[in-house]
Amino acid sequence: MLNDLKNYIQTQCVHDAKEKPMTSSTGEGLNWLIDLRPLFLSPEWLNVVTEAFWAHYNTNEPIQVGGMEVAAIPLITALVMDGHKRGKDVSGFIIRKQRKTTGLGKRIEGDLKQGVRTVLVDDLINSGASLEKCRLALLQADITFTDVFTVINFKNITGQNWQSDHNIQLHSLFTSQDFNLPRPKKQPDMKRGYGINWRFYQKGAFPFHIVPKSTPLYHE
Repeated sequence: MLNDLKNYIQTQCVHDAKEKPMTSSTGEGLNWLIDLRPLFLSPEWLNVVTEAFWAHYNTNEPIQVGGMEVAAIPLITALVMDGHKRGKDVSGFIIRKQRKTTGLGKRIEGDLKQGVRTVLVDDLINSGASLEKCRLALLQADITFTDVFTVINFKNITGQNWQSDHNIQLHSLFTSQDFNLPRPKKQPDMKRGYGINWRFYQKGAFPFHIVPKSTPLYHE
């Protein structure tokens, strides 16, 4: 079934600029793009992904599965429902990109449990930036994790460094090279020995700005 899933992704989720112009977040043109939303909204193929997930995380211990909106939501829902049918002690949670400014103002939706194996899920991993946001949000809630599950791994050196720095065990069904996509550009071998010098840490605090794309200015 994974070979059939690969063919579906290749034909339905991999887009070339020759078909339709595409723009990156920086405003530049893209040569290609992977969009897995059609897969996550298809019962047939989403079921293949959940089967692969539970084949890898075949455990009877309690497990909680979560990720960042919006891409991960269909996968989290499918995993929780399928896990329940399998008799698993499973629960789910969703991490918001921006904290709500109304109501309860929650950053994380769901009943997080201490001491329970936590698996973050996403459609793909590239630089690891969105997963790092998830890690910090969970850290504020005193939750640590070492497991990440994605459909595609881009094998980006930045993402690989993130995995190594935080001892992340990554399980992906495919790599971008499985779809004949260009390998990430080789990046300079920079020494990485940075550490946190100062951080405001308060349980329940919000580690990112409420206003999207807002960046603080540091002066002297």
